[in-house]
Amino acid sequence: MFKKNDGKMVMTMVGPVFILLTLVDFAMEVDVTMTKIETIEGSFICFTSSVVAAVALPELFFVAQTLFQRFKLLKYGISFVLLFYCQQLLLHRLYELPTVLGLAMVVGVMLVCIIINLVMEANGLMEAPSMDSKEGMNSLEVEPDNLKADANKDKKDNGGNDLAYTLDDSQANN
Repeated sequence: MFKKNDGKMVMTMVGPVFILLTLVDFAMEVDVTMTKIETIEGSFICFTSSVVAAVALPELFFVAQTLFQRFKLLKYGISFVLLFYCQQLLLHRLYELPTVLGLAMVVGVMLVCIIINLVMEANGLMEAPSMDSKEGMNSLEVEPDNLKADANKDKKDNGGNDLAYTLDDSQANN
C-alpha cells in the first residue's frame, strides 16, 4: 500500500481502494448495530455482538475457502441450508422451527456432506485435494520471487512510471 519512490513515501492505488472499502464497511456496521439496538433489548449485547461479527467475519472467509477446497461436497450442504432457511422465512406464518432444531439441522447437514466426501475419497470415487498443488490447500501462498519478476517486467512495460499518489504536498503543485 505504501512504498518509497525517489526517497519519498507514496501510496499506491491499493491505498484509496482500501480506505473506501473500510469506510463503507464501517458505515454498514453502524447501520446494522443501530438497527439491532433499536429492535432488541440489551444494547450492550447488541453492540458487542456486532463488534465481534465485524472483526471475525473477514477471517471466516479464509476458513470457508479452505473448507470448500478440502470438501468439494460442502457447497451442496450450504445450498441446502440456504434453501431451507429461505423456505422457513417464506412460510413463517404456517410453522416455526425451534432454534435448537434448526442449528442441529445445519450441523447435521454439514457433517453428512463432510462424511460423504471423505467416504468417496477413500473409495476412489473422488480425488482428494493435494497438499502440495496450487489448486489444493495452499492456493493462497504467493511466491515472492515471481512477484519481483512480474513487478520488474511491469516497470519495463510502462517505462518505469508507477501509478501512485504522493503524500508530499510539494509535488501536487508541479
